[in-house]
Amino acid sequence: MKLTPKRFDAIFNKIQGAKIVVAGDIIVDRYVWGDVDRISQEAPVPVVGVRKETLRPGGGSNVANNLRALGARPVCVGVVGNDHAGREFKLLLKKQDIDIRGIAVDRSRPTTVKTRIIAHNQQMIRIDSEATRELSLTMENILTRMVIKNLAGARGLIISDYAKGVVTRGFIRAIVSYARKKGLFIAVDPKEKHIDAYAGVSIITPNHKEAGNATGIPIIDDATLRRAGAKLVKDLSLPACLITLGENGMALFSEKDPRLRAKYSMSRARATRSSAFLQPRLPEAPRSTRPRSLPTMLRAL
Repeated sequence: MKLTPKRFDAIFNKIQGAKIVVAGDIIVDRYVWGDVDRISQEAPVPVVGVRKETLRPGGGSNVANNLRALGARPVCVGVVGNDHAGREFKLLLKKQDIDIRGIAVDRSRPTTVKTRIIAHNQQMIRIDSEATRELSLTMENILTRMVIKNLAGARGLIISDYAKGVVTRGFIRAIVSYARKKGLFIAVDPKEKHIDAYAGVSIITPNHKEAGNATGIPIIDDATLRRAGAKLVKDLSLPACLITLGENGMALFSEKDPRLRAKYSMSRARATRSSAFLQPRLPEAPRSTRPRSLPTMLRAL
């Protein structure tokens, strides 16, 4: 797959204005920046003098944010808690021009927040505030209805599964079934816990550890990578599977040829992820409604 300037133009023109539904785990990435100039007298730990704090979309909302930056029109579907973090986060997404009408408030759980303490450009600790139990059936049904409602006029669905309890098997079955009936492109950033539930989607994008756990084939070299990729494509009837390999880039497998189709170095990884979802099967939208789009669409084909 040669990514020429002409091909990039075609890819990005195709995604401009595309309505894409991103459903799944929403995470707030909170960064606390500061300096250390002494050790605490209370315990042998550094004292961080805070200079600033920043919030960024994480999890599925990071995918939506990336799609918006590419010119797509993402709709984020997920849950936040009835708390300050949830309210602050929705304001952040609104400022990023991301549609938040699909975000529900679940009073039984907190907003998932990952707080990173950084001093002198070095991350010192991460603090996670979250509940990972599965959603109640009532909340699952609410989210399912939100996805189905927002798929009207959409050209693709991304499921972002970070094992935070939002992406349940019932939720997967309902939205994948509906999207397939509508002939939509479905990209999934999966966790191995639910891997079998994604049979028949357009593409999944596990990392090498998830792919190894899901197939029972630990990926330690190109040979085991090929076996794991081919098994996922075959067992799940996938048109494509993209396995991310950390600093080693990523590997693409296809239904037509389940052998390793292409392996990309890290220097090309971001561009490839972008082209991945953008190029495949997004149908052309009417000119009047021309919509805009990892970790899933960015980690698709």
